[in-house]
Amino acid sequence: MIGKTLLALALLHPAAVTGAAEPYRPTYESLARHQVPQWFEDAKLGIFITWNPSSVPAFAPKEGRPAGSPYAEWYWKELQQNKSGPTFRHHSETYGPGVVYDDFLRQWKGEKFDPRAWLSLFKAGGAKYYTLVTKHHDGVALWDTATSDRNSVKYGPGRDIVKELVETNNREFGLKNGLYYSMPEWFHPNMPKVGGGWFGGTGPKNWLTGEDVPYTGYKPITDYVRDHQAPQLRELIDRFSPDVIWCDIGGFDVDDSPNVHAYYFNKAAEQGKEVAVNNRCGSKVPHDFTTPEYAVEPTIKKTKWEASRGIGRSYGYNAAELPADYLSADQLIDSFVDIVAKNGNLLLNVGPKADGSIEATQDQRVRELGAWLKVNGEAIYGSRYWTQAEDPGAGVPVRFTTQPHAFYATALAWPGAELKLTAPIPLRDGDQVHLLGHRRPLKWTRNADGTISVDTSRLTDPGSHAYVFRFARPGYQHALEALVGVEAAAVQAKPGETVEVPVTLVNRGDRPTTAGLVTVTGPGGSRAVAKAPALKPHSRASVRVSFTAPGTPGEAELKVSVVVGGGIHPVFETRAPINVLGPVTPVDLSAAYDNDGIATAADPADGDFDGAGSTYPAEELPASGLWESPQRLAFRWPAAQDGAANNVVAAGQRLAVPAGRYRKLHLLASAGFGRDGRTTVTVTYADGSTQALPMTFADWLSSGTTPVAVATRYRYLASGAKDIGAHVNLHSFAVDPAKEVVSVSVAKATGFNPRVALHLWALTMES
Repeated sequence: MIGKTLLALALLHPAAVTGAAEPYRPTYESLARHQVPQWFEDAKLGIFITWNPSSVPAFAPKEGRPAGSPYAEWYWKELQQNKSGPTFRHHSETYGPGVVYDDFLRQWKGEKFDPRAWLSLFKAGGAKYYTLVTKHHDGVALWDTATSDRNSVKYGPGRDIVKELVETNNREFGLKNGLYYSMPEWFHPNMPKVGGGWFGGTGPKNWLTGEDVPYTGYKPITDYVRDHQAPQLRELIDRFSPDVIWCDIGGFDVDDSPNVHAYYFNKAAEQGKEVAVNNRCGSKVPHDFTTPEYAVEPTIKKTKWEASRGIGRSYGYNAAELPADYLSADQLIDSFVDIVAKNGNLLLNVGPKADGSIEATQDQRVRELGAWLKVNGEAIYGSRYWTQAEDPGAGVPVRFTTQPHAFYATALAWPGAELKLTAPIPLRDGDQVHLLGHRRPLKWTRNADGTISVDTSRLTDPGSHAYVFRFARPGYQHALEALVGVEAAAVQAKPGETVEVPVTLVNRGDRPTTAGLVTVTGPGGSRAVAKAPALKPHSRASVRVSFTAPGTPGEAELKVSVVVGGGIHPVFETRAPINVLGPVTPVDLSAAYDNDGIATAADPADGDFDGAGSTYPAEELPASGLWESPQRLAFRWPAAQDGAANNVVAAGQRLAVPAGRYRKLHLLASAGFGRDGRTTVTVTYADGSTQALPMTFADWLSSGTTPVAVATRYRYLASGAKDIGAHVNLHSFAVDPAKEVVSVSVAKATGFNPRVALHLWALTMES
């Protein structure tokens, strides 16, 4: 309980979407401030376009490996590397020894390329953005690049494909523009050899004789990255102002991505644009979203992801694929719904033919998806994932999505006379259930076992591929709703302390909202109020509300209520936990610590944290002794001691703590040798009982999902050079306050890499 109620009115300036008040610098830590754009979170559907000279042979073994790559755009590489494969045989039989890949560059005419036809199709399909492959691994650029004549203007169609598509879209269609760019090229004469020769190391060869052949359009350069790759990326940024840069195969770190990303983000900020980068630009830069390829996440992934795939088995057009080899409309829509329910976007590929037209079945599938979205799009666009993606106990496969004032269950098959849901969906007495596309509400009952039954007996199978049931209050009209999401971060405070509660407001819809109020209500009725700014469509803003914490230690919940104009139901709510800190007891871990993970400016090559000689910089870490983390917790930061036990690789070490009763324990930890590690923290009590606490942790170069206690601007490599920054994360666990704790131990860590290990920096106990 707290004493006197405090009413505080505070207006803070809403933060920009990127949260960047200063220009981005080409460092990992600075670039990590960038956020995935709100429009990308809300869009859900994009169209990938893969078109290059490979559309002339238009061949790949549709059965895929081990026969060969099913990707037709990999024709050149398959021809060169697999002398007994189907691509080699196809080329031998169809073209003969005198035809090399670059002959296709001259035969590729694109005479039916019509940017309006493409964009009209994408719009009809319900896409909110597209991503054009501007240069694949064959090095053929689809714009008039200055670094090479190997492009679609000097050869092939004789047209600037990127320019025509972007300008037509900006003028007539209004989709977001995404540009794919392959970081390496298979046979560029200056490409460094990477991946054991998978890329670079040799210029182009005749596929049969092995003799050198010209790299059509090549302009002599000295350095692949400095003179070609980075300038091309800057050309794309400067000429076309893309909303997305979608790199590919940047994993070999042959790049200047830190400088390119900083340039891109700063230029976008000047233009008032919100932009995104994917996770394939190299390990020296962070990313906004991940990109599984012909795969989906098995369950909800809270960080943004985008699944890409073709309608068939290839990205580039493959004439060997028949209509039966393409996804059916049912399969496509079911997969799309599954992806959205797990916080993903779908980037659906179309592969134009050599003449620039799009194959009829691919065209049809895109339009069928769009027709479904016209009826059911309210469950998709701007939606968010729920606490679970699906209902294993339902009679048919079901996926869940949410809107601020509505909940959706999408049945992937017609349920028959009854839709039964076993998940604890947020359905209140008096709510109505509608099958989208139908006016009348459906009868529903809450069964004795807590399950929900929706009566569909009066409906015949509507045949809409997937069936969306909306649960909402009577009178809900999605077209008139404001789609405002409210997120409030957990707060940690000392008793009676005035803290700022961070509240993020998100407009997920196509309509603007007007200004309003944010109210935070705590235990005992204490309140604090701040102004909520007006929000443009698909934008976010941050508001910090000054709030006085309760006067006694313990955990409580804050209710956050937002009132804004712009919709028929103007109130939006969420809750945020507040932990009022009790007395803390920092534990001395110096006996379990050594300095293998730290180097100094005087000796930057000293030590080893990740098994490759990389280390934390001592000058970026707290000084030894008592130290307060950004989360307001006091720790005893260890002193480096040569000869002490190496707690990076030790397992199960027992950490003696001052005997006492505590509410929580807090660990500062980081991991080398791989991310997504797991371990178990075991608390031993005086009565001999134990408590096992599962712990998941991220690699030291990834900020992870737990709070960051320490962030360095750089690390030292084994060579002594500086590289991207690193992290130390806070992990907090509740313990039994009725029992006396005597020790804490940590089990051997596990992860996808068998060498994954957890490094303990500090431990504190909270009463």
